[in-house]
Amino acid sequence: MDSPVSVPNPVAAPVAAPAPATDGAAAAANKVTLIVFSGDMDKVWAAFNIANGAAASGMDVTMFFTFWGLKILKREDRHPKGDNWMTKMFLFMTRGGLHSLKLSNLHRGGMGKWMMEKMAKAKNVASLEEMLKDAVDLGVKIYGCEVSTRILGITREDLLDCVEIRGIATVIKEATGSTPFFI
Repeated sequence: MDSPVSVPNPVAAPVAAPAPATDGAAAAANKVTLIVFSGDMDKVWAAFNIANGAAASGMDVTMFFTFWGLKILKREDRHPKGDNWMTKMFLFMTRGGLHSLKLSNLHRGGMGKWMMEKMAKAKNVASLEEMLKDAVDLGVKIYGCEVSTRILGITREDLLDCVEIRGIATVIKEATGSTPFFI
């Protein structure tokens, strides 16, 4: 015969009080940094949704766009100007702007994107253009990665007016003590 097993009563166990927030924890609770690496429409939509929600709640928000994420911030009326044939080809293949984005899944030649935009509009969900405008109006800092712009051949003139080009030291400083998101 097996002996009965004694199980402690969890209700009777003492509960420790939560530790008080440190200065760093309080700062992180009021600061968000989003590193936007993806150039996929649905992921960018999520990034702006988080950024705008946090900014509307009074939080300090920074969005740092790097590599494929920079595509979102490119002017649609600019033509590739690269300084050599490789840069020109790369800029041509990665034409940007909010209208150039594809879904990460179910794009299906643009049909998935079209359906997503129609469903969002029917549910009164802001478009990417509206979300970008809202982010700027809410004071979200929008930075483009300096190293990525050099590698990809993107110039300041290729980017929207709301974008500031910053180096990695800036994003590290902004991310320190914040709640970071990598999208």
